[in-house]
Amino acid sequence: MLKIKSNRIVLLLIVAFTTMWWNFSIGPFSLLMLLSMGLSVTVLSIKFRYVSREEIPLYSLLAMMTLAALIHSSTFRITTIVYSFGFVLTFILYMRIINSNRLDVSQFLSVVHKLVYAYAIVLIIQQISVTIGIPVFNQCWIFSESPFKLNSLSHEPSYIGGTLWLLMYAHVKLWRRLNFCKNNKQDFCKNKWLWLSYAYVSITCLSSLTAFAFGLMLIFLFKNNKKILIPVSLGLVLCSPFLLAFASNIQSLDRLVKFIPAVISGDTDYIRSVDLSAAARLNPIFFYFQDFDLLDPSLWLGHGVDYSKNSIIVRLLGTSDYMEQANATGGLFPAFFYDFGLLTGCCFLWCLKKYAVKKWNSYILVVWIFCFLPLGFNTYMTWMFFMLMYSVNFFDRELQDGKI
Repeated sequence: MLKIKSNRIVLLLIVAFTTMWWNFSIGPFSLLMLLSMGLSVTVLSIKFRYVSREEIPLYSLLAMMTLAALIHSSTFRITTIVYSFGFVLTFILYMRIINSNRLDVSQFLSVVHKLVYAYAIVLIIQQISVTIGIPVFNQCWIFSESPFKLNSLSHEPSYIGGTLWLLMYAHVKLWRRLNFCKNNKQDFCKNKWLWLSYAYVSITCLSSLTAFAFGLMLIFLFKNNKKILIPVSLGLVLCSPFLLAFASNIQSLDRLVKFIPAVISGDTDYIRSVDLSAAARLNPIFFYFQDFDLLDPSLWLGHGVDYSKNSIIVRLLGTSDYMEQANATGGLFPAFFYDFGLLTGCCFLWCLKKYAVKKWNSYILVVWIFCFLPLGFNTYMTWMFFMLMYSVNFFDRELQDGKI
């Protein structure tokens, strides 16, 4: 009985942390995700009342976050800490179920494949809806300048890239090892509809980040074949700006040409004048290093909850009247480091290496930097990355050792 329930919890968590249904959402949070987190914390409290050595980094992270938040009691907000505990404890339950071998690798891959198909089907329905002028199913919001920039099952179009990349990475690592597949051709032939679905979504959702993630997947596939890897990599680097410019707006190319020297200059005012959207993601990083002072206690213990959200927008725009604050903090770095301090930030990096990327000099870290680093700590994308990468690492190790 426990085995069946555990399987269902894991499958529920995978679906809840990879999809966003706007008809069942509370603000930026999916109701399905909130319910699955509540169920997970309840099960963890009732069924598993111990702490394993493997979980020490996660409990240390929660302790450091709580301490940093309490030190700055004037900015303490209970909902932020509750969400953080919910995400971390849910991941702990997820790990325990995976480690107890209550989920089969074939079940995991089946859900992964179905999710890729679901993203393609929903996007096609959305595209048809836009074409014939009817209300768009599961649309997050309307982009007036680009009506075909659609979100499928993600929170927004730019989230599609990271989500599908993780799902396809899980397929490549586990399906190939499970079926003794040693080359791309065999995989493409056996799973042609899966790859076509992935390629279709990546190419037609009109998200530059998704296109970039698609390119990263191609590089990963050909990384052991240098004769193919070099021209594919160069082609992606040289052609992607032009393709994206013509696919969305010709002005994008002009912005890109101006933006590159602005970034190299390190002048935050110059960067802001060239591209405000990109500046909202890059300037906070420059701000953090401008403020870096080893003798400042706030560097180590943080400035308090939401410090980054309330202060960086002012430094970026000179006013707090704009509501794009969530996108103007730089994401996990430096927002998390600003709010909770360098000590807590290093604890998070400890967890990231232990449970997800495994090696700092890895291909996976590059993907995390480009697709997940710009997101916040209390977002489903961050913990989706932890869950899926932990599963891939676990099942891959089990398959190599012949335990599955």
